[in-house]
Amino acid sequence: MVAVAVWAAVYLLYLGLSKGLSASARHQQASRFAIASVLAVAPFAVAGVERSDIPLGAIVGLSALWCLTYPVIDLFSRRAHATEIDNKMDFAFGLYLCSLLSALWLALQALWPGNAVAGAFMAAVEIPLAWIPLGQIVYAAIYGRGVDHDGLRLVMNTYPSEVWEYLRSFPLWASLVGVLGCLGSTALWFVWDIGAATPVAAG
Repeated sequence: MVAVAVWAAVYLLYLGLSKGLSASARHQQASRFAIASVLAVAPFAVAGVERSDIPLGAIVGLSALWCLTYPVIDLFSRRAHATEIDNKMDFAFGLYLCSLLSALWLALQALWPGNAVAGAFMAAVEIPLAWIPLGQIVYAAIYGRGVDHDGLRLVMNTYPSEVWEYLRSFPLWASLVGVLGCLGSTALWFVWDIGAATPVAAG
C-alpha cells in the first residue's frame, strides 16, 4: 500500500509539472514510476523495519528535493513558450535515491547498531547530495531559469577567484548570515541523523 501511495503522489506531481505530454509518454512513465516506487520502499519492507526506526525525514526530504527542484523551476521558467516539458528522470532518480539511501541506512545499522558512527556517516553522504538541488535553486534565483547546457558550462568554467570576488560583493553581515546558516544547517543535519542512529532506550 505504501508503494501505491508513493506511485500515485509522484505520478500526479509529474503530470502537474509537465506540459504537452503524449499518451504514450504518460503510460510509459506510469510504468517507470511504479517500478521505482516499489524499489523506494523495498529495503525497509524486506528488512521488516518499522517506520519509527528510520530517519524518514532526511531520506524522504532529500529524495523529494531531487524529484521536484528542477521540474518546478523548469515549468515556471519555460511554460509560457515551451511546447513540451517532460522532466521524467528527475522523479525517477529521486525514487531511486530513496531506495539507495534506505538500503545504506539499513547497512549502516547492521554494521554499527545504535552507534553514532552510522548517523554521522549517513549525514556525510546526504549533505553533499543536497548541495546539487540547492545549487539549482540558487541559480534559478539569480538567473530566473533552470540550469541548462549553457548554464552548466558557465558554472564549470568559473574560476574560484571569480566566485570569491562575487561573494565579496555582498555586505559583511549577509556573508556572516550565509556562513552561519550553512554551518548551522550542517550541524543540525548531523544531530538529526546521529539522534536517529542512537535511540534513547525506554525506561
